Amino acid sequence: EEYMDLKNEVSIAAVNFRDIWGNKGANLEKMKRFIENAAEKGASFVVFPELALTGYEDDENGTMHKESAETIPGPSTEEIGKQADKHDVYVAFGMPERSREAPYTIYNSAVMIGPEGKVIHVYRKAHPWIPEFSWCVKGPGEYEPVETEFGLVGLMICYDTYIYPEVARILALKGARLLFNLTAAPYYEGWEIVPYMINQVKARSIENLVYVASANLVGREKELEFTGNSLITGPNYPATTYVYAGPASRTDEEMIVAKLDFGKIDEMREAIPHFKDRRPDTYGFLGSCCEINLQ
Repeated sequence: EEYMDLKNEVSIAAVNFRDIWGNKGANLEKMKRFIENAAEKGASFVVFPELALTGYEDDENGTMHKESAETIPGPSTEEIGKQADKHDVYVAFGMPERSREAPYTIYNSAVMIGPEGKVIHVYRKAHPWIPEFSWCVKGPGEYEPVETEFGLVGLMICYDTYIYPEVARILALKGARLLFNLTAAPYYEGWEIVPYMINQVKARSIENLVYVASANLVGREKELEFTGNSLITGPNYPATTYVYAGPASRTDEEMIVAKLDFGKIDEMREAIPHFKDRRPDTYGFLGSCCEINLQ
């Protein structure tokens, strides 16, 4: 009943994005073209990868991200906001965010802009990956979904999604039926990273009976090569997981689009009582394990 007044069908576009390293202006122009293309294909949400605005790599001092970081709202969110307003779409993308209150504090952030062109949500990565500590701090761990005309949606960033299932679970328990994973997953020789990424995105969907749209960088920046394989997955009753679009190319830039029906989420949750069968009374260790040295 809580979803009765919401739109039940939505089209999502996830972009396998090849950034131009360190060039915010060029990346903004590319993003604008993708937004226009996504709107032409009927998408209501367009999701870009982690740090799509700037690129991911940096030196040991984090020079590029420190120089490129902006406040939110700021010049880049205003530029994308104009395009979101023009095409009546929601847009999520990653960027280095400079704290307005403490200018030397920088986060690895995901921002969502609404179809009126205004920032409606900012998520700051709670679990930065090792090289990111040269320029960013840990986000505060505020796992709050954002209200849209399609219901609550949640943002996650890369390591948050692949290693910490608590993030997706909290967002789902708070009512999100659609999660976005903004990622910058690189290729490392000898790592089976692509199947791992795909399986983890599917796992977050299965565990929580939600749709997950994952957008990754693709191609080479400086030293790192990114793995693409953007993906849109979720339940498709009676199947607990179904790939609605993708995986996108391992090497090339492209956009994938999927039409999703939230009725399938409701149907699956009725058939499989994942949340009803939870036993929070037995999970006390999760609240106390931070006192244990697991290293």
